[in-house]
Amino acid sequence: MRSILFKLLVPVAFLSVNSSLTYADLFTASTGLTAGNTQLDMQVNTLTGKVSLTMSGDAHKWFGFGFDASTMDVGPYAIVAQGDGNVFEQDLADRSPGSRVTSDTAGFKVLSNTVENNLRTVVVERNIQQDPATYSIASEVLNTLNPFSFPQSGGGLEMIWAKGFAAHFAFHDVAGELQVNFELQPESEAVSVPLMPGLFTLIFLLAGSVFGYLSLNKR
Repeated sequence: MRSILFKLLVPVAFLSVNSSLTYADLFTASTGLTAGNTQLDMQVNTLTGKVSLTMSGDAHKWFGFGFDASTMDVGPYAIVAQGDGNVFEQDLADRSPGSRVTSDTAGFKVLSNTVENNLRTVVVERNIQQDPATYSIASEVLNTLNPFSFPQSGGGLEMIWAKGFAAHFAFHDVAGELQVNFELQPESEAVSVPLMPGLFTLIFLLAGSVFGYLSLNKR
């Protein structure tokens, strides 16, 4: 009987352990310090499906970054931090600020917004992918709709950056373009994530049933 119990429990335990292993790839990239004294650090986590962005710049003037573009004329997706503390997504336009992204299609969240020694540091989080089907802006006349998804397998990304004259988002004072490279980090590893909730409970229930069966048969 013990051999029967062993044969029943080992496959279930094996399934439990192996079904909970998955791999998390972490890719990071940084713009370095730009000529406008702004900087952006990014971390893409393929396990959570999230990207974390840490932006820093002048505490009292707006600054921002546009993604997958070398100029504004393609209407790229951007993230902007204002001098009044407001942080938002923007769909840029050629020689124009463009339009505010009005729908929360990528789980955009401001996690922190602090000022120290005239430097504003903003940490935001959003989904790696942005759903084109529900992406919308305040005005579709000014530009084309360009939802943006971050790279999930490393590689280069063209970007633009800018810093304004004043607190509120408008024409820029200084601006530039650059390319960043997302690199795989050594902490990327297999992690345990239960893919079948309650499986361990199932094991115990199965074990209890088997022991109960054995007890009855002994009688």
